[in-house]
Amino acid sequence: MMSDVTGAQKRNWFGRQSIETKMRVVICVFLGLSLFIALSCWFALSTIQSGTQHYARLSASARLLSEAGADISQAVTQVDTRSADADADARRISAAQALLGAADDKLTNARLQLGEVDPEIALTFDQLDRRLTDLAAKLQVADRASGYSREGADLSAKAIALGEALMTRAMVGQDRGNTFIAWSEWAMVAFALIAALNGALALGLTRRDITGPLHKITEAMRKLADGDNNIEVPDTDAPHEIGDMARSIEVFRRGYLRIERLRAEAAEAAQAEIEREKQARREREEMRARQKRVLVELANKFEQTVGEIVSGVAAASSQLQVTATAMASAAEQSAMQTGDVSSAMNEASAGVTAAAAASDEFAMSINEISRQAASSADLARKATLTASDADETIVALAVSAEQASEIVKLISTIAHRTNLLALNASIEAARGGEAGRGFAVVASEVKELADRTSKAAEEVSLQIRVIQESTECSVAALRAIGKDIEELEATSVSIAAAVDQQSLAGQDLARSIDLAARSADEVTSNIAQVRETSLSTGAAASQVLTSSTELEQQAIMLKMQVDQFLQHVRTPDENAQRSRQPVPGSEEVPELAIAS
Repeated sequence: MMSDVTGAQKRNWFGRQSIETKMRVVICVFLGLSLFIALSCWFALSTIQSGTQHYARLSASARLLSEAGADISQAVTQVDTRSADADADARRISAAQALLGAADDKLTNARLQLGEVDPEIALTFDQLDRRLTDLAAKLQVADRASGYSREGADLSAKAIALGEALMTRAMVGQDRGNTFIAWSEWAMVAFALIAALNGALALGLTRRDITGPLHKITEAMRKLADGDNNIEVPDTDAPHEIGDMARSIEVFRRGYLRIERLRAEAAEAAQAEIEREKQARREREEMRARQKRVLVELANKFEQTVGEIVSGVAAASSQLQVTATAMASAAEQSAMQTGDVSSAMNEASAGVTAAAAASDEFAMSINEISRQAASSADLARKATLTASDADETIVALAVSAEQASEIVKLISTIAHRTNLLALNASIEAARGGEAGRGFAVVASEVKELADRTSKAAEEVSLQIRVIQESTECSVAALRAIGKDIEELEATSVSIAAAVDQQSLAGQDLARSIDLAARSADEVTSNIAQVRETSLSTGAAASQVLTSSTELEQQAIMLKMQVDQFLQHVRTPDENAQRSRQPVPGSEEVPELAIAS
């Protein structure tokens, strides 16, 4: 079993290598085979060329040796031909010398044509050269004829024999060259077949390990680009570049699945956020409605209470002015009557009776004024408590506005994070290319929604700041009203004290008039005291008149402060609507509303 696995691993060695290694192996094999074929061709051509040149040299040398042998034979023939004519013999000897010279040149050229030769052939050439030289020298000897023909014929035969031997060698070399050429042709055919088989094998391996997996990867990428995320990416476990590409495509596929899942989760989160926003909007509207109803009721109650207080204070001030006027008239009348007492006692008795009646009325008026002053002080204290409650309510409204501002900041933070999430989704969609274009549109819409939410939060925050500023103005106005009401309460207490003092003075005046009625004699003695008392009463009446005038002015100022507070709190439309709805016991005041 292990041997089978090892064999399979060895056979699949090429498939486990990288594309670069495979291409290097294929190229190296092709280069090695091409180099081997080129070297073989070069060797064959060099061998053929060398054989051809050797054959040419041998055949040329054999031809020159044959010609040299023929020249020697002709020279011997010229020498052997004798005649009586000496000139003719001289010409034949000259011709024989020329033929021997030509034979010597041809023998030398034949030796040069051979180049490097065997020592035996070189020795044969040397012997032929020496014998030819001796043969040429014998032509100058007188007895040259003795043995000359036989030596010349033998030299000629040896030269021709050497040429034939060289020619035989040339023919043997030619046969060997033809055999090598035939072998080279078969070798070239074999090399061509090997190259074809190598090319077919390389093509098959390339198709199996490179182009085939590339086609599969391309098909998987096309399906993934078409939106098919359920494909199975091939060759993810391959240890080469195609395996890296497959694993990268698998990462893209998983990333796209994750983007789809994140897109669905983002859609669900956006829907849930929209639902929460709707619920929060409904809750805010209900809270605003409740706050509006509470503030309307509080403002109406505050307006009614302050209106009643102001009306009561104004009525008490008017009544106090009338009483003070009556007191001044009574004091003046008492002074006139005390001046007339000294002239007539009868008129004094009548005056005492009228003074007693006036003192009774004065006592009743003083009691009524005291009761109204005490009531004004109570109403002022109540107005102070109501203004304090309104101040606490406005402070609570400011706290609610601050909480709403914190909620708006939270909404702005959520919108900013949503914007960052949309930006990250846009980046992931851009990495996805064409496949993430739809998700990029959704991300841009989410980003636009986040921007709109942030802008809406800024507008709501601006409105809340306006409400806070108005609330701060209202708090300041309420505190100013509280201070005025406290001054009104102090004035009312002062008026009550003055009225109590006048009540005591009236009681003293009544007792004095009773004593004057019982004893007319004591009238004269006490007239000066009565006159002084009348003057004091006139001064107190003037003081009461002044205090009542100031109290009326404070009531008018309190009404103006209340109107100004309601103008700050209510909107212009509600002020106009409120102006058409009169409130009993007070001026027409607009209805309270909350600006959103």
